[in-house]
Parts: sequence; C-alpha cells; structure tokens
Amino acid sequence: MALARAELAERPGAALAHLAFVDRGGELGPGERALLAELYARRFQERLALGDGDAYLDVEAARALDPDSTPPPELAEGYFAAALAEYRRGPPWGNEDGDRLLARAMALAPDDHRGALLDLEELAPAGVRAGQGGAPAGAGTAVEAVGAAALWLHRGGARRAALAATSAYTRAGGHEPGVVQAGVLAQAWWSGYEVDLGLLEARALTAAGVNLCPLARTPDAFGCEDSVGAAAEAALVDPEDAAAGALAGEIWRVAELGYWRTRAPDRAEAWTVLALHAWESGQGDTWEELVRARVDVEQVLATGVSGPVAATLRRVAGQPELAARTLDEVLAGLAGAPPWARAGAGLTPGQQALVLAEAVAQRRPPEMIDALAVVLADAGGSGRRSAWWAQAITPHSAEDAPPAVPSEAERWCRMGALGPSTWAPAGSGQEAAEVASRAYALRWWHGLTARDPRLVAARDRLWEQWQGRRPAPSGWTARPATVPAAALVSGRDAEAAVALAEVAEAYVREPAVADRLARELVARRVSMGYHGPAVARLFAALGDPGRALLWWERVAEESPHHPDYLLALGVATAAAGDSKRAQLHLLAAAARSGDPGATDLDAAGYLLRQGLALDALTPARRALAHIAPGRRGPVLALLATALDSLGRVREAAAMRAAWLDQVAPAFRPRARAAMIAAAGADADPSRGRGAATVGDRRALASASAAPGTQAQADAAVGLLAAALCAPPEEAHAAFGLVSEALTDLGAEAEARQVRAARRAVEALRPPLIPATPP
Repeated sequence: MALARAELAERPGAALAHLAFVDRGGELGPGERALLAELYARRFQERLALGDGDAYLDVEAARALDPDSTPPPELAEGYFAAALAEYRRGPPWGNEDGDRLLARAMALAPDDHRGALLDLEELAPAGVRAGQGGAPAGAGTAVEAVGAAALWLHRGGARRAALAATSAYTRAGGHEPGVVQAGVLAQAWWSGYEVDLGLLEARALTAAGVNLCPLARTPDAFGCEDSVGAAAEAALVDPEDAAAGALAGEIWRVAELGYWRTRAPDRAEAWTVLALHAWESGQGDTWEELVRARVDVEQVLATGVSGPVAATLRRVAGQPELAARTLDEVLAGLAGAPPWARAGAGLTPGQQALVLAEAVAQRRPPEMIDALAVVLADAGGSGRRSAWWAQAITPHSAEDAPPAVPSEAERWCRMGALGPSTWAPAGSGQEAAEVASRAYALRWWHGLTARDPRLVAARDRLWEQWQGRRPAPSGWTARPATVPAAALVSGRDAEAAVALAEVAEAYVREPAVADRLARELVARRVSMGYHGPAVARLFAALGDPGRALLWWERVAEESPHHPDYLLALGVATAAAGDSKRAQLHLLAAAARSGDPGATDLDAAGYLLRQGLALDALTPARRALAHIAPGRRGPVLALLATALDSLGRVREAAAMRAAWLDQVAPAFRPRARAAMIAAAGADADPSRGRGAATVGDRRALASASAAPGTQAQADAAVGLLAAALCAPPEEAHAAFGLVSEALTDLGAEAEARQVRAARRAVEALRPPLIPATPP
C-alpha cells in the first residue's frame, strides 16, 4: 500500500499493480477499493484508445470493486470494440460472441446504427434477434443502417462479417458506392479473381462509380481499365481519405501480383499517377522504378504521348533534356493562363500532382516549387509534401550544394521521420512531439562524425544547408549520445522518445539500469499496452531477445486476445528459441486478426528474416490455404525462398511453378524473366523493401574512386544523413552503405558504430515477404 501511494502521482501503472496485488489478498479498505476502481476506469480509456477488445473488462472490474461508481460514457464503445474483436474471429463462435456483446452495447446506445447487424440472418444465431437491437429509428432506413454497420465491420478488419453484411446490403437494394466498393474488396479478399459478376451486374456497378480492378485478372478487364486514374487521383489529392488510399493500394497490389503493364498511351498517365501514390505509400525504391513496372515507357513514347505525363516518361527513359523541355512547355501553359483560370489551368488533379512531383524530381528551384504548390491547388496532399521536401533538400545554387543524397534517401526524407529536413513548421502541434527523437538521433550523428576532420567538414556543410532550409527547434544541442540512432523507436510522444533513448543509452553501460528505466517508462501509463510494445521493440533492436520476450509477455498478459500483441509475442518467442510455443501464439494471432492469411504470411516473413526458415514453413502453409486465388504469389515466393534455404530443391521448384501459374498468360513472360533475374541476383535476398538502389551504390562507387578524399567523406555523410531521415525499419540499407564508406576512409571505430546500428534496425524492419521467388 505504501508503494502504491508513492507511485500514484507519476507512475499510476505501478500503483495499479500494487493495489491489485493487495486486492488479491483481500486486504483493501473502502478508500483503496475506490482508488483501484478509478485506476481500472482510467486503464479502460487507454486500452479502448489502443483498440483492445477486452478493454470493457476493466470497467466490470471497477464496478465489482465499487458498485456505486458511474460507468464511463464510452462504455458502449467498449462493448462495440469487443463485438468487433469477436466478429474478426468469424463464424460460428466469433459471430455468436460478437452478437452477444453487440446487444450489450445496444442496451447503452439504442439508436446506434450498428444494431442493424442483429437483424442479419447471416450474422445472428438463434435467440438474438431484432428485439435486442434492430434498425434504430435515428439511423435512417434499415438498409442504410446495414450499410453503415457494414462499413464499420470492413474498416475494423472483420472481413468475414463485412462480406456477409455488404452482401445483405446489396441484396436489399442498397447502392451507396462506398458500401458497394467495400463489398467488392471483401469479395476480392474471399474469392480473388474467381468472382463472376456477369456483364449486367458489372455494368451496373461501374455506372454507380464502383471500381472493379480488385476483381480483375488483367488491366483491360471490364470495370478496371477506365477507373485506375480516378482511384489514383482520389488517393493522392486527399491522403487522409483512408478508403481512397486503401482502394488505390489494393489496385496496385493486384497489378503487382499479376505483373500488369500497359503499352497504351491513353492509359499511361493513370498508371504513372498510381505509381506516384504507391511510391509515396512506401512501395519500391524509386518512383521511376514503379513507373517502369506498370508502363512500357519506350513503346508509349514511340506511339506518342503528350501532357505532363510525357515529361515523366521521357525522364524515366533517360532523356533528361527532353523531359525538362516538355515540363517547361507545361509550365508555360500554366503561366499563360488567365488569372481566373490559373489555379490548375485545366489540368486534372492527377495531372497537377504529376506536374508538381516532376518539377521536384527535376530539382527545379524552391521558389518555383512554392509557386506551383499555390497554382496547382488540386494536387492535394501529394503536392504539399513534394513542395516541402524540395524546400528541405534542394540547394540555393550549384555552388552551395550539399553532399549528393541518393534518390532513395530523398524519398525517406520526404516521407518524414528522424531527419532534420523534416522539422515541423514553427507553431505546429507536431513540433514538440517530434523534437526529442530527432534530437537524440542528431546527437548520435554529430558524435559519430566528430573525430575525423573530413567527416566534420562534410557534416557541417550539410548541417548548414539543413539549417538554411528549416532551422532546428530551440533547445537542440549537439552533445554526444551513445545510443545509435537506429535503435530509437520513433513515436509521437516526446516524453517516451526521450525515455526510450535513455533506456538504450543505459543498456550500453548496465542492462539492469535499463530495466529499471524501462519499468518506469511503462508505469507512466495505466495500461501496459501504451509504452510496453515500444520497450519490447527497443530491446529486440538492441539484440536482447530475452528481454524483448519478457516485455511482450507482460503486454499480452494484460491484453491476451489482441492480435498484434499475439503476433509479436509469437515472433519474440521463436527468436528466444521456443518454436512450439511460438506456433501456438501465432495461430491465436491469425485466428483473432480477421485476416488469417495475411497474419500467417507476416508471421512467416518475420521468422524467415530471423533465419528460422523451418519455423516459417508452418504459418506460410496455413497462409496458402487462407489467401484467395490470384493473391497467393507472395506466399509461394516466401515458401520457395524458405525451401531453397533448407535445401529442399524439388519443393522449391514446385512453389516457383505455382507462382508463375498465378500470373495471367499475357504477363507470364515478364514474371518468368523477373524470377530468373532474382535467381541470378547477387544482392542480399533479405533486403526487401527500402533497400539501397543501384543509384546509391553508383554514387558511393564514384566517391570511392579517390579513397580517403573529401569527396568520399561527403558521400559517407550524405548516406548517413539519409539513414537519419529514414524510418528505423527502412534505414538498413543506408547504414550498410555508410559503414562500407567509413571503412574505406579508415574510420573503423565509426564504422563499427554504424554496423551496430544496422544490426539494431534489423529487428525493426517489416517482415521479409519476397515479391519474386529465387
């Protein structure tokens, strides 16, 4: 009790643990019972915000301690979250439990549209009917209520339930495009390209504005070829529109799986815009690479193409001068437009985004980018991000240019993470939250480059450029830090970022001190899930799987049904050497996720990345059974990779043959060529997304032509800056390159630090899902 009172003010999580311990012994007095009830209510709020379906149990625990306590107003949402978590399990048991919890939510919120799900025969078991929910009077018609509830299921990941609800909606005559589009995505998830809509139904859907690309096997299928551009524009213009982004992402994924490629000039613009969105979403190494993947650039240029897309295609084809002239012609048309029509000058939103992105890619002056961002108002979020990026990294003139930063590093900087090129604008609400993690990363960077005068000179030049573009926030200092930047888990909580850096620094000196600091950080919140996962990831990044497993066990103990925690717990258990127990956790994660195929595939990817190829086979084979026809390519590629590493040559060959069969015959030669190239590649097969580009290595090689020179130091610091700009999970390749450069310079101590950082980010990278089997 004394410990609980001492911890209550600053570490309520620890206070709750002490009070709960005393409560198990039946020794709490009335005042302490009320206090523990209040802490349970606070933990409910935090767990609900984290998407924990078991959050409502904290309210029930609080009311058991203090029956007179007032239920929090969000209790209905707690039951809704619990129902959603059960619906993700699917029929029969998940739906039964989901209906039961949904009925409890409806008792508290009788007018909520989600109660319409209790009227659906596909979802409701006997004994739970409209008398416990029904279509509420305040939600419009019953059909509209079912549509709104179906969208809730779809966005919440309850895919089987969403498929049933959207099917019931369309059978009842519902035609709202957003709901019908969600139904198409659900059908694509369940049946892949084997869905047979029929021509009349397909025409009706496309007339209603529904995109049928997720169901297509080729890009010229009815309902797909004319709708790619609209989907790409919608996602680019409003990055906050989750539905538009999800649709564009799904179209890109289907095109990637099928090796789609267009040779039609009238389709090239749509796919170039979609490639821009995919690149901004983190796909591929460069925008140019993605354009080439979807567009036969030489054929389209030979046939004839005009407008903004022509500038991009000519640059991709290696014609920079012609691309610059083409863009100048487009910009001249903008400048020549009358004032009343200048905003966009007749360009579509997608074309406006292309103009702005192409101007940035051609490294036009920042003043021009600023002006274009105003004129091309419909370019949306893409245009604003491109303009900000250009301001951050484009030099004023050739004379004061910073060290060459590779194209992949530019993408990292523009997407925003740790680097100084993405300091938030003054007065931004994000500024205070992001200062701490960047400051620690920059301190490490300054300390790393402080002992070699060549590195200092290169660093200071680049830092001066950064300061000129966007000064660092006040209070930042360059004092030394021992923590490698890559070991920092990025986050929006400034206090947590500082504390995580302190944990990592302490771990280098004394792990027991790091344990104490980690416990103090997690105890600042009532819920273990608030900072516990970040601490677990940090210890994994620091190369301590035992401590990482311990923290994941603590997080999962509080939230035993949370699919993300179960997946992480399974991977951590495997990393600690307990394969059989790991498979149980991974199976539970798949069952609770709503998408068992994708979860099993992620699990297999994480295990394969850690060198546990044999363990990866079990979830990968489960994924093969769950993923729809036409969508199994990544699973087959992963299985081929794992089987090859185990020496099981015949099985790997069978997986490669099955992978090719997934591709439509028209595009199979391209897929076969890609597979042959992958088999002969000398690149590290574990690199995956975010790897260094050929351009990166070419830049480093050119600098290495004069070993030990200032040019090489400039290249090394530029690459290191790129790693600072990268999200931790994508910094792996840049750290590898800069470690090579530092070794060539003779700065071996600094190179060792960078290699340690590279090992650290390996634990933070996404799962290895090969696109092509070796």
